[in-house]
Order: sequence, then C-alpha cells, then structure tokens
Amino acid sequence: RGFGRSKVKGVVSKLFHIKPEFTAYHRALEVAAGGRLFFVVVDNEETGKALLDRGQLRRRVTIIPLNKIADHTISAHTVTQARNVMPPGGELYLAMEIVGFQREVESAMKYVFGNHLVCDTPETAKQVTFHPNVRVRSVTKDGDVYDPMGTITGGSMPKGGNLLMRLQELADMEKRVYQQHKEYEHAAAQVQHMHTAYTEYMIVDRELKCKEHELSLIEERISRS
Repeated sequence: RGFGRSKVKGVVSKLFHIKPEFTAYHRALEVAAGGRLFFVVVDNEETGKALLDRGQLRRRVTIIPLNKIADHTISAHTVTQARNVMPPGGELYLAMEIVGFQREVESAMKYVFGNHLVCDTPETAKQVTFHPNVRVRSVTKDGDVYDPMGTITGGSMPKGGNLLMRLQELADMEKRVYQQHKEYEHAAAQVQHMHTAYTEYMIVDRELKCKEHELSLIEERISRS
C-alpha cells in the first residue's frame, strides 16, 4: 500500500508465463527458479529499501532491484555448444527462452532463469552439463538437476508438487478477475449514466407537462374572453 505499480512490479511468479508449447517443462522451470519464484521485483534499490522500511510486510522477503541485479545469463555461444554436443534427437533450451514476460522485468528474468538449461532427458542433461565446452547447470523435465561440479539431484518431488503450474493458474485467475472487475466497473458506469439521463429526462418531461398545462389554461382563458 502506498507504492505505485510502476515501482513495485510484483512477485516473480506473477511476472512471467510458460509459453504454451513448453508447458511440459514446468517442473524444470520450477526447480531452476527455486525460492526466487517468491522474490519481489522493484524498479530500484531505493524502492526496495522503502518497501522493507514502510511496506508492513508480513514475512521476510528478498527484493530484486531491476537497476542493480547482476546478469549471469548463459551465453548464446555456450547454448550453441550445448546443442552441438547433445545426443541426436535431444532437446534443450535456455530456461529463459521458454517463458514470456514484459520487457521491463527482463533483468529479473535473467537473474531467475538465465543460468540454467532445461533438457528433455537425463541423457541430454548429463552429456551437456559435464562436457568441457559447456559445464553449466541443467534441469530435466522431471526436475532432476545436473551440476557441472559433479552432483546430480533428483528423486521424488516434494509433497504438493506442480507448484509452478498452480501459481500460473492462480495468476491467470487473478487476471481474469481483474478484467471482469474492469468490465463490471464499465457496465456500472454506463448504468449510472443511463440512470442520470433518465432522471434528467423525467425532470424535463415534468417541466414540459407543466408548461403544456399552463398553455392550455391560457388558451382556455383566451377562448372565454
């Protein structure tokens, strides 16, 4: 409250959407983003400081100031190298490539998704992650993480999985509710305008009838004279 939408952009999870053709990678994106899904994006560090000081936040938050956040995006050259060494028929993308977002929050999306590749299979992830010409973190469709330092993290997802898909559905619902609210406000304004016009019409109609009555009285007096 008290902070303009132009300054506080919102929670990361509400600032992007998975491109429709890549929904199969939702778990990979969720794992790649991790806790950063709940970071708050603001325009600069001054807004961030003010939000922490006066925002009456109910929980601890991490803030991403768009003007200060570092860019560690995997280079296009490295992505090309990864595609050159992946297994035949394999598929991989820079995580940031498969999400859509507004241009103004691009640096935040680079911070959240720019340092991961997402891969179709463990074979693809293993081959590109540990290749000497690539060596970047990769996440499979199932959410297994391959780290060039040598570790592999996987297994069953935490209870209540598919968090990102639920967050995306919630964001879509909020957008629809907002749009319906705007449509309601527009319709209510039109009804109010019609009501005002009707009231004005009734006043004019009453005045007209009074004038007509006065005229008839005058005409009656003239006819009697």
